[in-house]
Amino acid sequence: MSVSSNKTVPAILITLIVILAITSGLLLKANYTKKTNLKSELTRSEQLLSEKLTIEAELDKTKAAVVDLQTKQADKEAELAEIQGKLYERERRIKVLSGVNTELLKSRIEAAELRKAKADLEKEQADLKLSYKASEKEIETYKSTIGAMEAQKTILNARLEKALTYNTDNFLINATKWLKKEKLTTRAVRAKKLTVTFDIPTKLTDKVSFKLVSPSGNIVSSDDNSITLISKDNLNSREIEFTYTPLGKMEKGIYKIEIQYKGNVIGNSRIQFR
Repeated sequence: MSVSSNKTVPAILITLIVILAITSGLLLKANYTKKTNLKSELTRSEQLLSEKLTIEAELDKTKAAVVDLQTKQADKEAELAEIQGKLYERERRIKVLSGVNTELLKSRIEAAELRKAKADLEKEQADLKLSYKASEKEIETYKSTIGAMEAQKTILNARLEKALTYNTDNFLINATKWLKKEKLTTRAVRAKKLTVTFDIPTKLTDKVSFKLVSPSGNIVSSDDNSITLISKDNLNSREIEFTYTPLGKMEKGIYKIEIQYKGNVIGNSRIQFR
């Protein structure tokens, strides 16, 4: 039993030593690994810190650039606003000047139109003066013409009144022969009586004369005994009947008959015998 116990103790010690050696190795390795990791972490931390500082520096630089850009932008905006104000003022001025030029151009056009209208009116006035002078001459001519026409009118009225006064109408000429009773004839050798009947205005008196001119030129007046006169008043006229009874034979040819009143011829007629 004691021998076995003595053999067991060294074995345990050896085992413990081995375990301690292994444990120490593990601890050393772990410590080394930890130191290595710590060193790596420190290096990494330093790198991160360096990167952080670099990034912060870049960030500060970027912020400064942004601030500078913002400042420049504000300056540009102020400058742009100033330029915009000047541009607006220029445009307003241009509009004002354009309006002035438009009014000036309009005034010039109106002035030109007025000058043309004045020239046209002056020409029309000159034409009217010439026309007025010509019209005055025409008026004088018309006055003379009217005076002559009035005189002619007076003469024509007198002639018309005379013609109406001494008017004869409804002529009837018959040549008759005697057998058992009177019969009409156009043969000179058979005509024994020539009757002329006509109407005159009622205001004429019975002083109507009769003149008969034969084809040979012999004249028989109403004062001749071979002529008789009969008058008869109608409603609006007076009927006159002259009867010529020749002492001899009638001549062949045309007999001219003339009716007179107070020396004025108031009617003419003709009859032809075979």
